Amino acid sequence: MTEDKLTPKMLCLPEDIIAELKRYGCTLSDDAELSVLSRGLSNQNYLIKTAQGQFALRINSGASSAICHRQSEVANWHLAQEAKLAPRLHYVSSDYKYYLSDFIQVDSDWSQLMTANCAHPLIDCFEPWPQSERLLLGLLKGLSALPPPSNVLSVTEQWAEYFDTLSHFSSIHQFTSPRLKQWWVRYQQLIARKQQITNVLATLDACMISPQFSHRDLNPHNLLLKNHQLWCIDFEYACLSHPLVDLASVLATHRLSTIQRHWLISNYLNDHPRLTPDALSAVPAAIELYWYFGCCWALLMASHYHASDNNDVSADIGGDNSHTFGSYITCFDDFLALLPKPSH
Repeated sequence: MTEDKLTPKMLCLPEDIIAELKRYGCTLSDDAELSVLSRGLSNQNYLIKTAQGQFALRINSGASSAICHRQSEVANWHLAQEAKLAPRLHYVSSDYKYYLSDFIQVDSDWSQLMTANCAHPLIDCFEPWPQSERLLLGLLKGLSALPPPSNVLSVTEQWAEYFDTLSHFSSIHQFTSPRLKQWWVRYQQLIARKQQITNVLATLDACMISPQFSHRDLNPHNLLLKNHQLWCIDFEYACLSHPLVDLASVLATHRLSTIQRHWLISNYLNDHPRLTPDALSAVPAAIELYWYFGCCWALLMASHYHASDNNDVSADIGGDNSHTFGSYITCFDDFLALLPKPSH
């Protein structure tokens, strides 16, 4: 869960932020205990233990902020918080770079279920976490019952946004440096699957009656288990979207047995008011789309760490350098391996 003990001075926070945190009960005195939280790929997360309590401090990545809408993230976090599906968010800095929330001391590490499943995973009768499917169903139904978020983004609109941004990046760069060539090769691999993505989107559009609150990335690292309930963190991509996207993210990233998967799918889809009766046949397409969007995300993040002519990695637009270009290229390759080959 945590690693690397720190001192308050090592955070190098601006004085005004330190003062603001103190106002919300988080006093960064010399006796405060700090640790790096291992959760999260792009943003920096810290556990802060003070005399007033335990807090989670998040310092948002500039690269991540470039591809998500922070105001919507905070609004959607509050919606989930009010339903007791997310930790309490105490403080958000005016520039949306710093968040302070309650730290939830988990009963067990839910991230043990992290895996990567293609749309048609192998048969597996082993249950690494019995009853996990029931906890996941409770979370999925709780999220689906939340009030509609103000930010609306259909899966088709999301693909269009990703495609336009990536296409723009490809049009303004000369891919001569070794690292930018790596980006270009991956971009071509994604574009080669454009027709398959179009088909997946059509399948999903055909089974939706209306959209609902969607977290859009319910992988085990974004879930916390406390008192027999799952809590969500990281609402960066939450919006009003397709009712299958949250189910798909769970199925794509959780190590569940075949029996657990079938039970979860059946009970989630049973009489779902926003899906047609044939939505079951669209579940594989939703899982595929999760990984296609993962590939897009990896390329977008890598584009903020692109190489200059002398092969040095340029600084992240937000000034942080916690992850490298190569890390996101590796993510892309891992995600693409879970997807079908281009159709001809």
